[in-house]
Amino acid sequence: MFQFFILLIPFFVVYLILAFAIPGISKVSVRAREMVSRVGKRYADTTVLVGEFLVNDIDSERACIAINRMNWIHARYGRAIKMDQMVYTLCLLTCEALLWIDRYDWRATTALEKHASWVFWSEVGRRMGLVGVPGSFEECVVYVEEFEGREMRASEDNRVVAEGVFALYASSVPAFLGPAVHAVLVAFMDSRLSGAFMVSGRWTAAVRKALEFGLGVRKHFVRHLMLPRTSTLQVFGEENEAGYRPMMFWEIEPWYVASSKSCSWVYTAYTRFFGLPVAGDAKFRPEGYKLHEIGPKHLEGKGGEDVLSFVKDNEARAFTTFGQFDNAVYTRSGCPMNFEERKAEGKRSEKLAEKAKAACPMVLAKKLKGQCPLDFTQTP
Repeated sequence: MFQFFILLIPFFVVYLILAFAIPGISKVSVRAREMVSRVGKRYADTTVLVGEFLVNDIDSERACIAINRMNWIHARYGRAIKMDQMVYTLCLLTCEALLWIDRYDWRATTALEKHASWVFWSEVGRRMGLVGVPGSFEECVVYVEEFEGREMRASEDNRVVAEGVFALYASSVPAFLGPAVHAVLVAFMDSRLSGAFMVSGRWTAAVRKALEFGLGVRKHFVRHLMLPRTSTLQVFGEENEAGYRPMMFWEIEPWYVASSKSCSWVYTAYTRFFGLPVAGDAKFRPEGYKLHEIGPKHLEGKGGEDVLSFVKDNEARAFTTFGQFDNAVYTRSGCPMNFEERKAEGKRSEKLAEKAKAACPMVLAKKLKGQCPLDFTQTP
């Protein structure tokens, strides 16, 4: 799943900032200054939090910590973050990457892949305490279109976020290529999105045609001339004795990357010559990150013990919104396909057994009302 998002960079960049074209969402980020002066850090932290429950088993302890940490951070903003805004963002994660693949990659995604995306992200939504999540992939697409038509409009906060994002991407190339980066980013946007961000570019139509041509060439090149991958991209390193875990991959700024020793000397010389971000620099925290402490500057390092305590007390099975959305608590269990979980069921405390609900991401039919269709112990 994580490969979908990583391997499409930089072609997928526009959809990563779609949510910030909604004034209610951009306003929160501008006030926290996370999408103004610390865009690279915010980008890296989002990659870490989402990546931890994409790369790891969604029922693993690390995935549980990542989602609960994300919930804790969201709770600090209280009512400034609306339920429909979070559902919209979840729908973007559900469908935008696959729609991009359908249009530009070497083959279209299948109906099963689309359904799998909805199953996964709707389960994440339940663990985030969200309600009103659309009931299928197709409904997510409709939700996004209707929400954007209703809420996406120009605002000063949107413009500030756009400037921060543009500056971030420009920082990854030599200064003389900065205008080209700006032109490419604007060309990737449709008129509604560029209008909401209050940005424009010279020769946008020509640049857009060039991009369409380039992506078309890439599609056929990948389909006919590239061999299948022989390995999976390694994103995270091993956690050290101090509890820090390094990143093995970076997109723009090398946050949490130990060093650039694995990079070629050509790349190292290139970055040094043009003054570009270099992996291993102290300002990018090469020691790594602690998952339960990650977050915006004003929240970083805070609440970590609360998150860990909740996860450990509930044996990495429960998720809470930490006071947000009426302090919704969700406890996973009930899927008969998780045989390891079935074996361990007898070892769990009676308290957890009472809290457990038959919530299974394999539920495919609404008429089952949340019951797993393979849980024959409950099927009449």
